[in-house]
Amino acid sequence: MKGDKEMNKNVIWGILIITSLFFFCGKGHKKKAVGKRDVIMVLSDDRIYTKFQSRLNDIFQKEVMTPQPEKLYKIVKGTWEEFDVYKKWRNILLIGALNSSDPISQFIIKSLDQETVKLIQINQAFMFMKKNVWASDQGVMFLIAKNDSLLDMNLDMYSTQIFTVMDRSVDERVKNWLYEKDEKITVSNDLKEKYHFSIRIPHFFHFAKNMPDSNFLWFTAAAPERWIFIKWRDIEEGEEIEINQNKAVFMRDSLSEIFYSKDSVNKEYTSALKTELNGMDAIRLQGLWENDSLIVGGPFINYQFFDRNTRRYYMIDGA
Repeated sequence: MKGDKEMNKNVIWGILIITSLFFFCGKGHKKKAVGKRDVIMVLSDDRIYTKFQSRLNDIFQKEVMTPQPEKLYKIVKGTWEEFDVYKKWRNILLIGALNSSDPISQFIIKSLDQETVKLIQINQAFMFMKKNVWASDQGVMFLIAKNDSLLDMNLDMYSTQIFTVMDRSVDERVKNWLYEKDEKITVSNDLKEKYHFSIRIPHFFHFAKNMPDSNFLWFTAAAPERWIFIKWRDIEEGEEIEINQNKAVFMRDSLSEIFYSKDSVNKEYTSALKTELNGMDAIRLQGLWENDSLIVGGPFINYQFFDRNTRRYYMIDGA
């Protein structure tokens, strides 16, 4: 048992930190990657793809309610014959096996140094993530194992890590796109001076409401319509603060009654997750809001947390 745990620990270690043992040349100007940010181009041998397609769907095509079910990512199968076209894609997943002679497996093997190949042979390395390999604003994930059996085991054992690494790569590139030009730094600085917190604001968001007497800020953007509000409350010394799903939903509903034209949370399609925000314990609500009187609704994400240093309770809501 101890040996198994140690091997698992080593595999995870190898998966997460070995990201640079490739022979790709990163010099020269690269054109922007193409493709939608929620599409993953899979490049693998047809045999491997057919064998593991359902597993890949389970990993990446998670459902979210928006309000109808949609997939977080869509998987598209590419071919080796058109590799020069597909390698310009924004999100790429290459899958292979060391004992396979198919062109994509051989391409991955030749891209690795010998030390990395040795780690793959003993299953202490499996997943590699690279940035901007063939284009800028690009994330390329490599999944390779000694054989199909180990590939199958790793896809099952590390499905969460595989999704998380790809998803974080997409998030990081979205963040870069959001703030690559005309970030509203002056507004952020003003917020810090007036309210003792700040938030980074992309150029296409603007103030919809600024209500300092109510400790409430509301930013909106158009085409498509998006908004984010921030509500805070100073907590007296000795007052107990507990955050759970029911209280978090109640808090959002009570504010929606005032600021959101009586919107409410659809509890059937809303989930809560304990998480962390800037090192502070938080709860994240994700689900659907609806307004029966206006007959509208849509998805939302809501964070609530208590900053013990300033004794301030925050709610950040995006929809």
